[in-house]
Amino acid sequence: MANRRLIAVLTAIIAVLVAVIVVMIVNGGDDDRASPAGAVSTPSPVSPSVQTPVASPVVQTVAKGQCLNAAYTVNSSPGVVSVVPCEDAQAKSRIIAVTADCPAETDGLRHGPEVPAGRTACVRNLAAPHPGDPGKGGGILRPGDCVYIAEPSDTKDTDPQERPCHDRYGPGKIWNFYKKKSQCKDADGFLDNHYTNRRDHPTKPVICTSEGYDVETPGAQYAKGICVRKPASFEGGVPGWRTVVGGLDEVGCRSKSAWAKIVGSVSAQRCPSGTTDTLSSIDWYPGTTCLRRL
Repeated sequence: MANRRLIAVLTAIIAVLVAVIVVMIVNGGDDDRASPAGAVSTPSPVSPSVQTPVASPVVQTVAKGQCLNAAYTVNSSPGVVSVVPCEDAQAKSRIIAVTADCPAETDGLRHGPEVPAGRTACVRNLAAPHPGDPGKGGGILRPGDCVYIAEPSDTKDTDPQERPCHDRYGPGKIWNFYKKKSQCKDADGFLDNHYTNRRDHPTKPVICTSEGYDVETPGAQYAKGICVRKPASFEGGVPGWRTVVGGLDEVGCRSKSAWAKIVGSVSAQRCPSGTTDTLSSIDWYPGTTCLRRL
């Protein structure tokens, strides 16, 4: 009878152990137990990263008639500008054309992504000053403008730089552009004060200008009103002309050595009334100093 009870207890214990083992197999075992040999571990699926596309900024194409919130000057062009209503108080300039060749009255040129390829936005200030006007130093290079040419040449591009005119005669005032050098002369056919240089242009490469185109800084050589002593000089090749040695030396007007007073400096115009002597120099503009002997 005792043996039967022992067998029954053992059978119950074995049954419980089998049940526990079955539960462990179904649940995958404890977390700390390794996978059975030969088992393949399947990783949990990972969602791929999704990059949100960044929208490119929309570039507004400019058009004729639009106004900008900046004006053009002789020495600089505005950087970042915005299109504004022309009646807005911020409006400073207007686009007068979008083309390959801007009209003569253009004050400034604008390029960039907002301008169609191969084109230029031609801008005119809504109010003065207008650097694109003849002789004012900006805009499109045209007759009436003045240029500085650092390395004059009739055979290669001189890269002329536009600048404001010092007076109505120059320096380097453009009479016109021509195909040939022989065309650079006045209406009567004279060559006086007509000089030629070359630029990069397909049809009219010759620039015909007045004197002083190679003078970097215009201004009188001697101040008006000062007195000078008589300079050392010698006769030159032209009758009535003398070559001055070393320039003019300033002295007090009451000094016994005072010889003449500077009464003006001119380029193409005449010296003031009462002038008795003149001194000319190609290194200055205006190039003629007018003197009146004391």
